[in-house]
Amino acid sequence: MRRVILLGWLLLVGAVAPAVADLGQGLAAFQRGDYLAAMAAWRPLAEAGDAAAQFHLGGLHQQGLGVQKDVREASRWYRRAAEQDHLEAAKRLALVNFAGGHLWTSKPQAVTWFRRAAELGDAESQGFLG
Repeated sequence: MRRVILLGWLLLVGAVAPAVADLGQGLAAFQRGDYLAAMAAWRPLAEAGDAAAQFHLGGLHQQGLGVQKDVREASRWYRRAAEQDHLEAAKRLALVNFAGGHLWTSKPQAVTWFRRAAELGDAESQGFLG
């Protein structure tokens, strides 16, 4: 039984370690200005459901770093992360909807995402709701 538990633990660690390494590799690439490498590290994680990677991809798309600037695509990634209670993603999604200046933005959606960020403890979002 111990061997089975140990084997299960080793498999779990082996599965998680590459994801953490890829997120870190993406952050290192971002910090040195290699946005394509950051995207390459984050995209598989984001597609697999990693909220931090989804948030970072949203940022690349919002700022047009390594990709053409696309606030709608950024919002899609932010939404996926925000739905997993990623505070910064909820806040960015709220801000894009509040002051994005795009035809598809929505004040009610901004309120929804400010509320989510406020519930997660963000004081600035609490102020927006006030």
